[in-house]
Amino acid sequence: MAISWNGKEHRYSLHKLLDKALTYSMSRSEAEAHRDRFRSEIRLGTFRGLTADTRWSTGDPSALTFGDLADRYLDGHVRLPHRRPRGVQTMERHVRLLRRVLLPSGHGAVVPLESRRFDSVTRADVEEIRRLSTLSMPRAKGGVVGANRLLARLRHLFNWAIAQGYVDHSPFKRHGVTVVKLNGAAETPRDRRLDEGDEDKLIAVAGPRTQAIIIAALETGCRIGELLSLQWGQVRWTEGYILLNAAKTKTNEARSVPMTSRLRAVMEMRRTDVTGDDFPPTAYVFGNRIGERTSYPAFKKGWKQAYTKAGISGLHFHDLRREFASRLLETPGVSLHDVADWVGHSNITTTSRYLRTTGVRRQHVARRFEQSRNAMRPPTSSGATEPPTTQ
Repeated sequence: MAISWNGKEHRYSLHKLLDKALTYSMSRSEAEAHRDRFRSEIRLGTFRGLTADTRWSTGDPSALTFGDLADRYLDGHVRLPHRRPRGVQTMERHVRLLRRVLLPSGHGAVVPLESRRFDSVTRADVEEIRRLSTLSMPRAKGGVVGANRLLARLRHLFNWAIAQGYVDHSPFKRHGVTVVKLNGAAETPRDRRLDEGDEDKLIAVAGPRTQAIIIAALETGCRIGELLSLQWGQVRWTEGYILLNAAKTKTNEARSVPMTSRLRAVMEMRRTDVTGDDFPPTAYVFGNRIGERTSYPAFKKGWKQAYTKAGISGLHFHDLRREFASRLLETPGVSLHDVADWVGHSNITTTSRYLRTTGVRRQHVARRFEQSRNAMRPPTSSGATEPPTTQ
């Protein structure tokens, strides 16, 4: 069967399309009926044709649909053993949303993106996806942030497909020039920190387990996933640090986190079970009374109750990580590289954007500046220093 549409010839075997044996005898009227149906599907953009594997093996990758490539992307890039479950879930959700987006397909019809030929997606299609996703995801900044996340996933999917040899172009670029950009203005970083007295309020009203987690966040800068997954076998009491395994960190890199005296005291109180015996290495530090892991929904409920009772609004738990890092940077003698190393940022630029210092660090800087300037002034006869004269 050969059908020409938009200057491109589509040639397929009806027996393969209909999954019929080659010995099957097809009447002319039956063949023409199938041909007309497939022609209509091609025009509407809903034609799936052969399976993805068959099209690829027969040398026709251009006939792969977005749905076909999405399946390959999920298997070849997303669902990998080293990926954290929550990360996989987020990527799968983005791909699922992309597949369902309805795009114009001519003659007033619309079809889901997953039915479109992968190499037929245009810049106009991407902009339509941006518009529709902005309307459907109004949670943050009018849906712009959600649309950015979705387009970022779509862009990466195309880049992955190019690297794998499925296509040789992307609707995000034309002749090497970027033609579709994300809305960077909407990606303003959070700068929320604790106000004076907020920490004491939170500690006073939080339940025992939530209280311990709050203190741990403020003493280590760890992410909530790193704290909830922390097991007693990772605690090095003698050396005085916590070992975060690579599988439990966002960057997939192991790091050691020093234990402050305040954190050590909190963990000492949680070290034994209800019988007074030490928890085994496999038990969770911030788990329940028998060492079982605390689920994220259970923690989130306790955290919400704490900041609500404390009368604090606009505070995310992740803001405690920023609070710790900012306090660390405000400590005299601590550099930005020290902070990045402690909190586990792989890029110091991330640390720079992430932090928000108060006047405390600027006061330290001003004090060092004064000391340095005074040291450079020549002494007077009375022993005081005076500014050098200019000629």
